[in-house]
Amino acid sequence: MFFRLEQSDDHPFETRANFLRKNGLECFEDDSIFISAPYASRFPDELELTLKPKVCNFRQLPKIEVKKVAQGLYYAINFFSSERGVTDFNVITHQDSLLENSEYRIHFHILPRNKNVLGGVEVGFNGYVVDTWPEATASAFREYMKRVPEEEI
Repeated sequence: MFFRLEQSDDHPFETRANFLRKNGLECFEDDSIFISAPYASRFPDELELTLKPKVCNFRQLPKIEVKKVAQGLYYAINFFSSERGVTDFNVITHQDSLLENSEYRIHFHILPRNKNVLGGVEVGFNGYVVDTWPEATASAFREYMKRVPEEEI
């Protein structure tokens, strides 16, 4: 993802979201959340959940947004457990300072723990061989969401 966000006419979030949409990495989107597979994933089947409203930390999160975040995380984790057989996860939250009100958007990385070590370098460097294309993860998640009843979304 090599583009300069400061030269964009759009807000950086929209520039990034449009890039992910154009490259088939968007998984799910509504008024509050944007779930995508990352452009350059570091883990197999990694997903990101970003809040669309300009919320930079948990103190600013209205209750309706908390519900949407919880629902998005539920979908991601249920997708991994039902479609990929993964039962262990790391969920990482990135937020701005609690004291500031910035343009930064709180976001989450949902990382399934890979128990199948594929290469010796993984043991030595505590990393993973990414054996799933992000586009394949995004496509599988979109298919999963088509099977979720409309009234649940």
